[in-house]
Amino acid sequence: MDIFERELAGEVIDPQTDPEFNKFLAVQRQSCELTKLFAEYDERTMLIPPFYTDFGKNTRIGKGCMIQQGCVFFDRGGITIGDNVP
Repeated sequence: MDIFERELAGEVIDPQTDPEFNKFLAVQRQSCELTKLFAEYDERTMLIPPFYTDFGKNTRIGKGCMIQQGCVFFDRGGITIGDNVP
């Protein structure tokens, strides 16, 4: 089973050790690019939808961050999140 099938089957996916986690990140990145969010966004950053922003272009997110579902960002004045922020 691939990572998507394993996840649907209830397996816990460890982003640090799963050899297929890059497949998950690719789908997630594509979703983010479709919505054209964020000024900067690292490929290892995880964004779990739904996510809300009032602007979206003034947010800079560091490497390896995790943005949980339901977050709301008001970034017209700018938001910068450093590396490895859970």
